[in-house]
Amino acid sequence: MTGRVRSRRAAVALFILIALGATPALVAQVAMPAPSEMSGIPLPSGDLPNGSVSVRLVREELGNNISGHPVDLHVAGDTRTVSTDEDGRALFEGIPASLVSVSTTVDGEALGSGAFRAPVQGGVRVMLVAGVGAAPPAPAPEAREGEIVFGGDTRWIVEMSDEAVEVYYLLEAFNNSSAAVVAATPVAFELPSGAEGAVLLEGTTTQARLDGRLVSLEGPLSPGRTTLNVAYILPYSGGTLTIEQSVPAAVEQVAVVAEKRGEMRLSSPQITQEREMNAEAGTFLVGGGPRLPAGGILSISLSGLPHHSRVPRWVALALIGVMLVWGFWSLSTEPRGADGDRRRTSLASKRERLFDDLVNVEIDHRVGKLAAGPYTKRRDELVSQLERLYRRLEPAVSSMPRGTAGLPG
Repeated sequence: MTGRVRSRRAAVALFILIALGATPALVAQVAMPAPSEMSGIPLPSGDLPNGSVSVRLVREELGNNISGHPVDLHVAGDTRTVSTDEDGRALFEGIPASLVSVSTTVDGEALGSGAFRAPVQGGVRVMLVAGVGAAPPAPAPEAREGEIVFGGDTRWIVEMSDEAVEVYYLLEAFNNSSAAVVAATPVAFELPSGAEGAVLLEGTTTQARLDGRLVSLEGPLSPGRTTLNVAYILPYSGGTLTIEQSVPAAVEQVAVVAEKRGEMRLSSPQITQEREMNAEAGTFLVGGGPRLPAGGILSISLSGLPHHSRVPRWVALALIGVMLVWGFWSLSTEPRGADGDRRRTSLASKRERLFDDLVNVEIDHRVGKLAAGPYTKRRDELVSQLERLYRRLEPAVSSMPRGTAGLPG
């Protein structure tokens, strides 16, 4: 152990001298440890970019750099690969503050480091020496069972769409211990029934999984924060909607933000404080509440939601049904023969086009693409065209019933 400490101190001094541009003669004055003792030792370096790891790959001795060779960095269940430059260095940047390790294989010889923590300030230098029988990398600390909680900026966001809401879960899973842990209860939950188009958002850890409506985090989780962002669409009908979501880990503080439309209101058994906020993007309802234990249910109720009445839809369907029956009856009274056949073919073709136009008008009005005024005008035009069409082809047929048949007059 004492020899290993001396090697580490000597390696630190050597790296400092090299970084300062010392001459070979000055470097030689430092007691040089064996290359195999230097291999895989992580050394902090303040001259590197924040959150970076620099790996130098050499063969047998310091001056024999190995260039163009892939080096792997393992972080949070993910592997990043960078090839060494002409100086034998591979630089990894933008590494989160978590446990990492580096490894590579040269001529069948596995080289690597043990697990070490990537710093927030400055970086870490690691040298890997091939061809000297370097000791295999130390095993990473074994993960133990521990607690995972949702804390930090964890929040639920609801945004309005057309007769649907877009729901965002911005979750920060925290491991507050000093070692990687596996949660005693799996960090997994199922999105509410009716959720559509679920996706994992940018910034989500590579340890997250989404299978249909099932969202999960694969362990072990490194110390600190692990981000899980998921979104989905939830359609609704009527003026009220309740979203219920079970939480697999304790939520340190409940936070809900909902975009407000009209007289919409937000309520929840888990919310003890609520207020309305005006921002450049619109008006929002913000609610907060105390700790929610693991296995609890977060219930978010929205009332006064904007929605379209279903009455016009049913009226339109009834209108189309009566017109179809009336059209078939009109056709059944036409004279037979070649002229009658041609007339029926022409009538059927025009009738289908007008019916399609009428259905499209009803759909456009229902989804809000067509306002009430243009909708009524266009619908009346289509109905009138159908009436004129039938009168022209069969004068003996009476006009379509209006008003007294329960249809719009």
